[in-house]
Amino acid sequence: MKENQMQEKLIGALIKIERLKQQRKQSEICKDICVPSYLSKIEHGQVKAENEIITKLFAKLGIDYIEDEEFIDESSKNIKKYFKQLNYNMDTNETYERLEVNTKKLSYSVFAIDWLIIQAYEKDMSLDLLYELKDVMTPVQSAYYTIKFALDKKVPIDLQFKFVESCEALRNSYGLLTLCQYYMIYGDYTSIHGLENRVTVMAIEEGNTYRLAEYLTYKGSAYACLNQHQMMMTYYERSIMILQNTGWTNHLKNIYYNAGATYINMKDYQLALTYLNKVSVDDEDSSFQLLHKKAVANIRMGKVEEGKKFLKIIKNKYLSKETICLADKLKYEEACFECQDGFVNDPKYLMLLEKLITELKKEYHFGHLFFYSDMIVETYKKHRKYKKALEFEAGISYKLVNTII
Repeated sequence: MKENQMQEKLIGALIKIERLKQQRKQSEICKDICVPSYLSKIEHGQVKAENEIITKLFAKLGIDYIEDEEFIDESSKNIKKYFKQLNYNMDTNETYERLEVNTKKLSYSVFAIDWLIIQAYEKDMSLDLLYELKDVMTPVQSAYYTIKFALDKKVPIDLQFKFVESCEALRNSYGLLTLCQYYMIYGDYTSIHGLENRVTVMAIEEGNTYRLAEYLTYKGSAYACLNQHQMMMTYYERSIMILQNTGWTNHLKNIYYNAGATYINMKDYQLALTYLNKVSVDDEDSSFQLLHKKAVANIRMGKVEEGKKFLKIIKNKYLSKETICLADKLKYEEACFECQDGFVNDPKYLMLLEKLITELKKEYHFGHLFFYSDMIVETYKKHRKYKKALEFEAGISYKLVNTII
């Protein structure tokens, strides 16, 4: 895009940003200046408006456009530094604080959209304003914006379609690893494996140790979700070797948790607990899943009372929270059933499992459903639901065959 076209889009974007922030209609802003349809074209960078009109629109909105060269140069350096730190998973706090002291200037400068995107990464904010500006973003701005919000299933569907394109547009390992996250959520493990050469080469070229270790973790997790424990540990061990002598050792907890969950499926409960016990329960986001897996491992190895201790913590700490999803509530109830003798024969247990199947498909990736696959098949057979058992096994087998490389 030519420089003058970029300038027109920027000017229009600044007007649109401020008008939306002030919650004012186009007809109000352009009164005695121009017609609303012309203002709309200005906001979308479709016309080169006269300086007199732009000056009047800026005045109506209280915009003082910043063109100070020293400020522009310093802000440019800090914004580039911020996105570099994001790519390398480095602490962005200091850089963000340095930018934040100039919030007003950044908001009325060439960096207005960049600053909105950075704020979106640093703190919770509404998607609405950035969504309104998506048609005046550069390809890189659009990519960072889309990546930030597209993993949220509540976002407009057009973002979902643009997600893969956006990850590719960044041309860095951060974009590709975000793509891995997307594939993991939707159970597309083949695509995770298929990125290996590109991610490895790019991470090495960048000198990006963290993203290389992160990819190895994703690849191991893709195998973990399919119960391929030997391949899982091959990649997990490589990631552990990279991370253990860095400042990112806290990320090892994800590896230990996934290994523990996989070994529960392999019925090696003691080894499962060995890995699970390496993970701290202090992490609010992951401790429910950790406590649940510790409960299940203990119950299935015959230490029911020990398992109940973890279930009690879950009940007291999580079940009353509004944020807990139905799938997790059902996981808890299923573990409580396992504490009872002959629970597989109880019709209520079968009903619970079928609800759990539905909710796991809604809330989690395939690995969570696979965790229960043996129990589901066994229960169907106990209740002489042989057709359902075969259908479920066929579905699981199809997934395995089509995702293992």
